[in-house]
Amino acid sequence: MTSFGYYVAAARQEKGWRQSYLAVLLEISGSYVNDIEKGRRYPPGEYLLQRFASALELDPDYLCLLAGIIPHDVRAAIGATDPEAVQRAFRAFREALAPLR
Repeated sequence: MTSFGYYVAAARQEKGWRQSYLAVLLEISGSYVNDIEKGRRYPPGEYLLQRFASALELDPDYLCLLAGIIPHDVRAAIGATDPEAVQRAFRAFREALAPLR
């Protein structure tokens, strides 16, 4: 699997954008974009991740996977405070993945 930063960099380059242009679109610093792309910073939280996805026309769920984040709507749906619900949800997810292996 690719890294969050590498994936974002590839998408940005495919659009022909400079890091500084993406930074202006996202209202963040160019050095932050550079650090993300080079893996010197952890991927951003879900809010900024959603903005990366929107600007670069990327699937936010895939970016969440690369960032190691469980999207808020999924956390809310499985009742993150109920350990048994979380176990059932992850078990169902793993079962759904089985045919893909």
